[in-house]
Amino acid sequence: MPNCPHCEAELGSGDPAGLCPNCLIQGAFDSSIGADENGTQTIDTAIAAAGDDDFGRYHILQRLGEGGMGTVYLAEQREPIRRRVALKVVKLGMDTGQVLARFAKERQALAMMDHPNIARIFDAGATQRGRPYFVMEYIEGVPVTQYCDGKRMTIGQRLEVFLSVCRAVEHAHQKGVIHRDLKPSNVLVTEQEGRPLAKVIDFGIAKATDQWAVENTLITQFGEMVGTPEYASPEQAAVMTADVDETSDVYSLGVLLYELLIGSVPFDAARMRQAGLAEMLRIIREEDASPLPRKLSTMGAALTGIAAHRQTDPAALRRLVDGDLNWITMKALEKTRERRYASVAALAADIQRHLEDRPVLASPPSRLYRAGKFLRRHRLASLGSTAGLALILLSGMTVWLLLHRAAPPRPRLAEKKTIVLADFSNATADPAFDGTLGQTLAGRLANSQDLALLSDSRVSQTLRLMGRPPAGPEDVAKLTPAIAAEICERTASAAVVEGSITSLGNEYLLSLRARNCRTGDVLSEEQAPVAKKEDVARTLSQMASRFQTRTSESLPNLEKEPSLSAEATTSSLDAWRSYSAAMKAQQRRAEAAETIPLLRRAVEIDPQFGHGVRLPGTAICLPRRDRTWRPEYSQGL
Repeated sequence: MPNCPHCEAELGSGDPAGLCPNCLIQGAFDSSIGADENGTQTIDTAIAAAGDDDFGRYHILQRLGEGGMGTVYLAEQREPIRRRVALKVVKLGMDTGQVLARFAKERQALAMMDHPNIARIFDAGATQRGRPYFVMEYIEGVPVTQYCDGKRMTIGQRLEVFLSVCRAVEHAHQKGVIHRDLKPSNVLVTEQEGRPLAKVIDFGIAKATDQWAVENTLITQFGEMVGTPEYASPEQAAVMTADVDETSDVYSLGVLLYELLIGSVPFDAARMRQAGLAEMLRIIREEDASPLPRKLSTMGAALTGIAAHRQTDPAALRRLVDGDLNWITMKALEKTRERRYASVAALAADIQRHLEDRPVLASPPSRLYRAGKFLRRHRLASLGSTAGLALILLSGMTVWLLLHRAAPPRPRLAEKKTIVLADFSNATADPAFDGTLGQTLAGRLANSQDLALLSDSRVSQTLRLMGRPPAGPEDVAKLTPAIAAEICERTASAAVVEGSITSLGNEYLLSLRARNCRTGDVLSEEQAPVAKKEDVARTLSQMASRFQTRTSESLPNLEKEPSLSAEATTSSLDAWRSYSAAMKAQQRRAEAAETIPLLRRAVEIDPQFGHGVRLPGTAICLPRRDRTWRPEYSQGL
């Protein structure tokens, strides 16, 4: 029988990746690049082995750390430019066919991604001995939790950093890559122009989704758990039947959010280490995380220091994390993936709603759901004692259903969210794409169950109110992103959608992006390369199908705008905003002291404001466009 290469223990035939169970668990806890989070030593490997290989123009300086399958070195690139890089190479003793296949996938995954919050890949290759390696951006940063504590960042500041991490992971998901090992040491923070810049690193155990996976390549060996236990999702702990998708990263981000907010992970690492493999997997699969306020109550004297790192006190910290933030975190940490956020974009959107003091989608679980969870956790102990109660409940429910059968609830149809489609940008200089791609995208989005395109007539009407009447019917769709965003805001639409096509040598790159027209924030984004011109329309149609689903999940719920007069004509967006705010104030019956300054500001910005209708219930009116503004036109204004 073979022996474990790290502890010399005899291996069984089913031991994954050539490691004994003890080394597998230890390696799972320590599979990170950089500083060890729990004060333990990583698996020892032969550091001198790097010197036995020729990495060409890269000179090894020192070892930085090691992941579950690769060792990472600090290296110096000597040509064509000199710079320090991180060089990752398969560990000695781990160069099996399975590990090499996974390593090759990591190289491909990183090469597909281009995002400011993801470590860039510079190069890839193999040594003369056949050991593959890749060269990536060297991040001189610290783990995100350590950075936030060191800077004594407030809860709001921590959420802003966390949102940038969410955007990076969402970008990876759009490229078909699941990280599967998100944790503080894989989210390094450095500073750029005095501001924190988070970088997600180590896609070493990324699993390809079906966008580009090779069906016959086994990425994860049957029965092998891939991930770090404290941050692993329940699906990752179901090692014999694991079916991991994007919601696995949602769960891991939930653990990271939990730790950023209160300085602790849901399940203590020491307890999981001591529990043994089977019990550790059961905890991950079955035990629910404690709500944030309850977890804080168990921290004792350490709570004072945790609160101080967030520039607050223990009582205030409990209030801060109760309510919205607790609900959001608990929803991300649901054991059942269907009850989690469907995507990282949806998680980020809920956090953004919290930051903007808008209602969040997450809510506390119902009493019935909690009761069901309790019974499942204690099924054996409670089976006999609850049999009679179950009979009573069943009888009561039967009576209730009979009483309510005659008046079934009326289904409520979800209201579609309106979006504005900007003119499709063609940067290829090929006139064949003019107009056709915009029509393809519009046709696809028009069939969405959740989205509705702003009609051409409404676009034309709004352009006239903006002082931009179209020259003819053919100009209706000629909207730059800036003009489309203004139309979006004036019509209280949910987002503006931009599409573009650019040339990449003999190939093409299609891009779709949805933006919040009020803040400019990117709500959803997708890109796809196309090898042949004749495949462009088909690829765009496929992209639009995925894009509309992601976009509808991340769109904000907007306050319904008041009806504005058809004569409310101004080319100034600021004047329109002030007038719109006055109308909202009047609609909720605000005092004149609140309404009049808003109207006055609208006219000061645009003295030719084209609105001559008296404000209902008041003696206030704005001048028509053909008048010059004078104070006597509006009594009290």
